[in-house]
Amino acid sequence: MTDERSKCFVGVIIVTLHDDGTRRYLVVPSIWGKRPGTRPKIKFPGGMHKVTDENFEATARREVRSETNLRIKKSVTPRLLTRFKFDDQWKFFYIVNRKECRGTLRRHTIEDGDSILSKPEWMTLEELEAHLTHTHKLVLIDLKKVV
Repeated sequence: MTDERSKCFVGVIIVTLHDDGTRRYLVVPSIWGKRPGTRPKIKFPGGMHKVTDENFEATARREVRSETNLRIKKSVTPRLLTRFKFDDQWKFFYIVNRKECRGTLRRHTIEDGDSILSKPEWMTLEELEAHLTHTHKLVLIDLKKVV
């Protein structure tokens, strides 16, 4: 299991109810490899699990903070929505409500390792179906069950 856990991506779906009554999901437009002029891929906040020093929940909290500037409240335990293997990598996706987070959403572009992350934005389920990166699309199957 140690070998497989070292290849785990942990993502977090943050959901809010918009003024118009629709659910919106927080995504981070990202350019992997820092290639200027490349169209950003739309992904959920998340990153690689560090086997040596954190559990999956700690990874989820770290990635939300670094990619969105939000912090999942200490009293909140993110709920595992789904997990699946894509190519050679396990992906675990947690879900929290925006009200279960504190802080102000990041409003500028940042560099994160080998990626450039544009400011986070809210998308509807229909927008996710059209624009979400293929490596995260399997999440939509379980996300639709929550709606």
